Amino acid sequence: MLCYAHPVMHLSRKLRGTYMSTVSNPLLGNYGLPHFDRIQASDAQPAVDAVLAECEAILTKLEQNPGKTWDTLLVPLEEIRRIIHSTWDPIRHLIGVKNSPALREAYQDAMPKMVSFYLRLS
Repeated sequence: MLCYAHPVMHLSRKLRGTYMSTVSNPLLGNYGLPHFDRIQASDAQPAVDAVLAECEAILTKLEQNPGKTWDTLLVPLEEIRRIIHSTWDPIRHLIGVKNSPALREAYQDAMPKMVSFYLRLS
């Protein structure tokens, strides 16, 4: 049963196992404060690819069976948003505060994928 105050946390616990196998990448499986001290430019592309694959799978399931309740439609949509933001927001933040050629390249390589996914999501 989902807790009304935090319905996304139930789904998050189920998905956490997917990301925990990639503990070496600090951009994956992090649902708290980002580990900025451990994030490298080389972490960005694999993390973006992993979260987009996970979110594509969730979105495909929703497209096939959209559900008619909060828990079956909106909770998964919120989970998609949270998964992406837990990875993409730290990358975007680092572009502003710790910019480097390698990070810029990783960001620019990931941007078309992010835009494409968000266009599909909207």
